[in-house]
Amino acid sequence: MKAPVLRRAQRRAVRRAAARVVQEIGRVGRARGRENEERLLAAVLSIVGQTEWIRGARMGSPEEDRRGIDLVVDTNVGPLFLQAKSSRDAASRFRASRGHTLIGVVVVSLDAVTTGRRAITELSKLRAAVIANREGAA
Repeated sequence: MKAPVLRRAQRRAVRRAAARVVQEIGRVGRARGRENEERLLAAVLSIVGQTEWIRGARMGSPEEDRRGIDLVVDTNVGPLFLQAKSSRDAASRFRASRGHTLIGVVVVSLDAVTTGRRAITELSKLRAAVIANREGAA
């Protein structure tokens, strides 16, 4: 049986509906990303007193966000940068696209304790890299 032929107006209506679906998916994705960034910020702020080297944290500025930085963490070696991701797959894709930049990637969990542990792990790696770079440059 042949597929029905759509008229021009029907094709336009289908394209508009598809565009609305794509827009909604993008809106939901951005909202999810923002929620993950806020969860990561809360988790990092909750661990500020647990290490002597983490002093505070803030959301990245719009300029920093364009560079892939969701969170700026103030430490005793200077600012360290984090990117929040909702899955390991997304984290792997981000790392692959960024090469060797000093932006840590944290897969955000609904559990703040787990997210905090993951953040400390990433921040520790970044801090060690900064210290190693300084010692290598000296």
